[in-house]
Amino acid sequence: MGIPVDEDFMEETFAVPTVQVNKFVVSTNPGVFRIAFGESRVFGSKVNWRIALSMSPIEAHELREVLDQLLEPFKEEIETTIANFEAAKADGDGGEQK
Repeated sequence: MGIPVDEDFMEETFAVPTVQVNKFVVSTNPGVFRIAFGESRVFGSKVNWRIALSMSPIEAHELREVLDQLLEPFKEEIETTIANFEAAKADGDGGEQK
């Protein structure tokens, strides 16, 4: 599940540029998972794609496990946000943020 890192190693990871994203698309081909990341200024606007990452199925599995573990403290907040979005869609506003 990921690789163990110490504080110095973690600090080195911050040497690479960081891009804020709010959109992603996942695609698969035999033996490869590809995730493209992008951003859009407002809901429903053009997406500006920033980067795509490819990984093997085992690496994708490891990423999922790490994300599941890191997201656990946010589970209630995420479920509430999803429920609110689904309720807004059902009310006919498409769940768009205003």
